[in-house]
Amino acid sequence: MKPALESVRITNLRSIRSETFPLSDFTALVGGNNTGKTSILLGLAWLFQGTPLNRFHFRNVNKTVEVEGTVGGLERETLEEFGMGALVPYLNDGKILIRRRQEKTDTRIKPPLVFLHPGSKHSEDHWKVDLAAENALRELMPSPLIISALPDDTGPFGEGEGNLTSQLLSAVVGPLIERYREAFEKAFEALSPLFGDDYDRPQELRNFDRELNRALEAIFPSLRLQIQFPRPDLSTLLRQASLRVYEEGYPDGQDLSLMGQGAQRAVQMALLRRLAETKAAQSKHPGRRLLLIEEPELHLHPQAVELVRLSLKRLSQEGFQVVFATHSAQMVTAEDVRTCLLIRKNIARGTFMRERIEDAVKRVVHDAPSQLQLLFSLSNSNEMLFADRIALTEGKTELRILPRLYERLTGDSFVLRKLALIRQGGVSNTAKSMKVLTAMDLPVKALVDLDYAFTDAVRDGFLEEDDPDLLDCMREFGERAMMKNIRLVQGIPVSKRSGMSASEAYAYFASLQECREPIANLHEKLKAKNIWLWTRGTIENHLGLNGKNEHVWSQFVERLGDRSQDPKQFIPDYEGVLEMLQWLVV
Repeated sequence: MKPALESVRITNLRSIRSETFPLSDFTALVGGNNTGKTSILLGLAWLFQGTPLNRFHFRNVNKTVEVEGTVGGLERETLEEFGMGALVPYLNDGKILIRRRQEKTDTRIKPPLVFLHPGSKHSEDHWKVDLAAENALRELMPSPLIISALPDDTGPFGEGEGNLTSQLLSAVVGPLIERYREAFEKAFEALSPLFGDDYDRPQELRNFDRELNRALEAIFPSLRLQIQFPRPDLSTLLRQASLRVYEEGYPDGQDLSLMGQGAQRAVQMALLRRLAETKAAQSKHPGRRLLLIEEPELHLHPQAVELVRLSLKRLSQEGFQVVFATHSAQMVTAEDVRTCLLIRKNIARGTFMRERIEDAVKRVVHDAPSQLQLLFSLSNSNEMLFADRIALTEGKTELRILPRLYERLTGDSFVLRKLALIRQGGVSNTAKSMKVLTAMDLPVKALVDLDYAFTDAVRDGFLEEDDPDLLDCMREFGERAMMKNIRLVQGIPVSKRSGMSASEAYAYFASLQECREPIANLHEKLKAKNIWLWTRGTIENHLGLNGKNEHVWSQFVERLGDRSQDPKQFIPDYEGVLEMLQWLVV
């Protein structure tokens, strides 16, 4: 059994109107500043903790804050085996539904956690307060471990909840509690009179109480005072552990809080790594804990960021379900892109998420092999996670050249325009990729070589099979092919057993006066479908490049960087390329 919070629906919490967020074992929340990523983490924490919210947590103070979660991966037999049978009555197909609501902003009463009886239609009568079930759930999924981006205890999660060091130390030293519990109880047995009643208390304490009450008697004769000492608790004692830092020049050490934020974060992330190693060695108890983190990469250098990512990934496999907000593409690898949540915010919707890549691919593409191919292609482009518009490319030249070219010709950048270039696994994926990205509410355009118009555009539904401009070009292909020893298959140039490669043949045909007008017409038809057709054959023909390799690309970029050279002088189709760049960003 591997319990997990599979999804959460958050309503009226801070910037969130009402949105459902699916969760995986390792979920990245990706979005710009102030898009609501922290509000999602807060909603997850509040579902399990229930600390009363103040008026600043309410998006609309006249409406109820509500968080509803689906806990899945449950098995009746395992729940009963580990003493969590109180959850069984709420089990439905391996899942239970839980909810917490707060209607008023000024309450100090902790809103109850309620459970939904299976088979109901969400009638309020079927949501039950069940303390036994709540205790069982707390055993199954303890209160979340929360790591705030702020360097102190204050923050959106409440006082003390965001203190990374204390929480991680608590989790790391937790296994010591059971190991030393018996020895601890014996050691403190001799001190038991300090915590007993009047008959067992030491004479000194009874004398103190008597003198104190004598002073009070003249004012309040009906009152009686007694000094009390809290009974020592091993769990509390161990969880009060702290870290002291020793370095050259500080032989006596200093508190971690006095270090710089970068050093603090590095030490704290080292604790996180140790926690991952500790969890791997612990028992096979089926319980799982949420680990909620704001910006785990904060203040860390790239190598440390990678170590943190690996530690979080390991924790997600060893007893934690990890949900984190990040601004770093390094925290999200191709393996996890498909299930990460792209968080956005606007006035109309508040905080919301774009559809996950995995879900969009499954909805748009119906055959499994194509799903896997497309997932692999898109998942290897994590730049898209931070973009508001996408440009699909057919080759590497666009990736290497266009960002630098755009900066040189416009003084702007794709990053500032929130445009991401994504190289497709193959031009045959163009239509599918565009459909998936559109389903994710990501505006998308594509750059394709001239051959696309004759090979895939009809199949993809962007051009008609009997398009007159296609037929005009193919007629010209037929008449000129023999003169240049160009082999055609079904009227289309191919490379095998031909006097020139297919790409060279298309460049040749594009240079013919008779083909220019119909190719220009095809360009406009595809442009209307958000596809830019390279009318000279390939991008290399438009830029004047003599190859497709790193040497050629680096030479071109070097010329771009030379301010003494005018790009108009070495880019054959300067105006056309500039038009394409401007088209991409609108």
